[in-house]
Amino acid sequence: MKNIHDVLRSKEQQLQQLQQQAQQVQKEIDTLRSAIRLLTEDSEEATEHAGSSSSAPGMIMRPAQAAGQAGKETLVAPSAWDVTKPQFP
Repeated sequence: MKNIHDVLRSKEQQLQQLQQQAQQVQKEIDTLRSAIRLLTEDSEEATEHAGSSSSAPGMIMRPAQAAGQAGKETLVAPSAWDVTKPQFP
């Protein structure tokens, strides 16, 4: 039979580890939100400069990068090169 104090100590350690993991996940979420905000601002600026020449302004068709999505195309925000690259007739 286990000692109740050992079980309690073990559970407290598990709780502390889970709290640390939760804090790390929260930091990652905050970082992703910051990145989304920056990307959204960049995307909005790019669409203002690019004009509305396509059916979805500021968006371009690009092949999916994930291995499980081979052959599919997804709608993605343009990169800086897509906006500034020379346009030939």
